[in-house]
Amino acid sequence: MGKYSKKQRKQNKKKKQVKNMKQKTTYASAWQSKQGCHTGQSLIFRTTDNIEVWAGGKNREGGWHKMTPLPQLAMGPSETLGTWGMKSKTEVPEGWSCEQHLEIITPPLMLSLDWPDYSIPAVSKYFWYAVIDDIREYNIKTISTQCAGGHGRTGVQLAILAYLLSTEDERAAWPDAGVLIDWVREQHCTHAVEAKSQQEYIADVCDIPVGENKIHTQSYSWSGGGEGKVTSPTTTSDEWYDDVEYEAGQLYIDEHGADYCPSCKHIPTRMMHDGNTCSKCGEIFVFDVKRKYYYEEDDTTTPCPACGSEDIHDESNTCLSCHYDMSKEDKPYKIDKACSTCGDLYDTSNMDGGICMACVFQINNLDKKDLRVKMDNKMNPRFDVKCSQCNKWHPSRHIKTILTLNSSITHTVCHACSVKDKPKKELKQ
Repeated sequence: MGKYSKKQRKQNKKKKQVKNMKQKTTYASAWQSKQGCHTGQSLIFRTTDNIEVWAGGKNREGGWHKMTPLPQLAMGPSETLGTWGMKSKTEVPEGWSCEQHLEIITPPLMLSLDWPDYSIPAVSKYFWYAVIDDIREYNIKTISTQCAGGHGRTGVQLAILAYLLSTEDERAAWPDAGVLIDWVREQHCTHAVEAKSQQEYIADVCDIPVGENKIHTQSYSWSGGGEGKVTSPTTTSDEWYDDVEYEAGQLYIDEHGADYCPSCKHIPTRMMHDGNTCSKCGEIFVFDVKRKYYYEEDDTTTPCPACGSEDIHDESNTCLSCHYDMSKEDKPYKIDKACSTCGDLYDTSNMDGGICMACVFQINNLDKKDLRVKMDNKMNPRFDVKCSQCNKWHPSRHIKTILTLNSSITHTVCHACSVKDKPKKELKQ
């Protein structure tokens, strides 16, 4: 057994779950849902010298890769500009002449910004002035702006580009950042620009007054900004729970989101919204107004999702049987880690160390049939790996790689098979 008794583990788990919960905000009657908001990549405006500026959200079927033809320039936060969508799934033997007939799609120029969600980019206003000069020097006529949800960070890009690419007469219509934000919202989406710091940043870059406060959004960064809420300006609470006590019935589900998964009762570290997938059971949450939701805590300890063991060290949140780090299950899925071998962007759960699973298989001469890529409901790539022991498919984060004693061949073995007491069958060669 572990360091703690089953009862102590359950109590520690409950405290940890409550600490990770976000404080509820009482939403005013002005609450507006983003559920029916914009989708796809749309043309927002065209300048007098025929420069087209498009916008959308990766989590809302948007992004530069949705445009036909592709834009000349794609810009936005670094985690939304991956080039994985341009790779052909067709593979041919090396040296075969048929390779010359494959359609090779060249991605656009990428302007990738260090830009956290619900914040401002780590560049000064002089950076933007130089970008405008570059756009004109290189004769860029189509620009794609995007972020995760297509709201906050996308709105900032649209406001700055619209102002800096316009003529002096056109700029006169935007005497301050507040008026400029209103114009962007009319052209694109009422949720564009989501933070006070973003409005101030627009004013600084465009060298105009801040103007009337236009920020009514409480952005919780759930689903990369795609599921925020718009409230009245008087609603300002956006803090984390730190020292609250658990009360029966405190966890609930309503039209604003779910504190727990109604299918498996799992409590994620972030609120779930319509269309979100539970990190534990994989079920997609859809709110049903006719259904009565209530939370009942199970009497059993949550087993390790990788091997099924209930022997969990609560403080480190680590399985004592297979040593799986259970905190990986609740981490938000972010495409922001570059593979040190191929350079493509992935979530760390799809990587072994700093190398993506595709490169791991190639480096170790593993059978490519034991690796498959699938897209989730937000079109993010996820790797599944076939275990050499049980011949079952598992998420890549549930896989261990081992080296056989009698050869130098590397095999993929899941966490569950790595701790089985029964004799293991001989690994396939």
